[in-house]
Amino acid sequence: MKTNRYGIILALLFLVPVLAEASTPRGYKTVPTGYNLFEIIYGYTQGDKETDSPLPGSMLSIDRHTTILRYVRYFDWNGRFSGFAFLLPIVDQELTFSNPNFGSNVIGDQSGIGDPTFVIASNIFGQPAMDVQEYIAHYKSGKPVHESSMNWSLWITAPTGKYEPTSLVNAGENRWSVKPEINFTHIANKVWFETNAAVSFFTDNTEYLGTGRLEQDPLLTLEAHLSVDVPIKLTSTTTIPAWASLSLYGYIGGETSANGVSADDAANDWALSTNLYLRVHKQYAFRLFYTKTIKHEPTSFDTDTAGFRLTYIF
Repeated sequence: MKTNRYGIILALLFLVPVLAEASTPRGYKTVPTGYNLFEIIYGYTQGDKETDSPLPGSMLSIDRHTTILRYVRYFDWNGRFSGFAFLLPIVDQELTFSNPNFGSNVIGDQSGIGDPTFVIASNIFGQPAMDVQEYIAHYKSGKPVHESSMNWSLWITAPTGKYEPTSLVNAGENRWSVKPEINFTHIANKVWFETNAAVSFFTDNTEYLGTGRLEQDPLLTLEAHLSVDVPIKLTSTTTIPAWASLSLYGYIGGETSANGVSADDAANDWALSTNLYLRVHKQYAFRLFYTKTIKHEPTSFDTDTAGFRLTYIF
């Protein structure tokens, strides 16, 4: 049996940014300058798609374990709240071809370190940089919170992850990508409204299937986040700060071509995501998340992703 290697690899490209590079609810939240954040993020993704195999009922399935190590440093940049982040993904994934009459066959698997991402972010208006004393005074003033802010970030991903040109799945992508993003946040007491828009630009992968050239058009990412404070009262004197969120993610464009031949695979994919955040200690936080594809093109996978984030603030 023969499978379309070209279509398989191109479809897998859209799985990569969802966990490692998507923004999250309250991702632009103000933190006192001089603080650091370290996170361990884990997500398990399972996805399926039909193939163009001549065997009726054939499917491709991807199982992907992703662990991301994330470090953030917050600082004052000319009076504006700013931050620098570094993300390093570690992946373990398996691609399976299945048919009801012929069973399942693993056609690609790889484990290794993925491409690192560097992020610089800053405020445009609202959310001024605050030291610890100013931060505490601001958030303990007892006044109703009605704040709006606009922020920007620049994501740069370097092609240093594990990449084998003839493999159907890879930890790295063997190409640079740059993603400028703009964010608008409005806080109304316990409710946060956020919208993000970003465009990812990609260099060519010149080792596609060994000797080919893989190109990708810019990919537009749209996000909308709604989150609400839901503090959990354990005792009359003990309350755990918490919030819950619902997010919508959209991925549009990003058509690919190999050796000048278009794959006709532009994305118009949408997903819903939910988060539950718990601040279990002044230095520690825990978050659960789940993301489900609600609309996708035939060239993309229908995916489910579930995971958690462990956060240490120091």
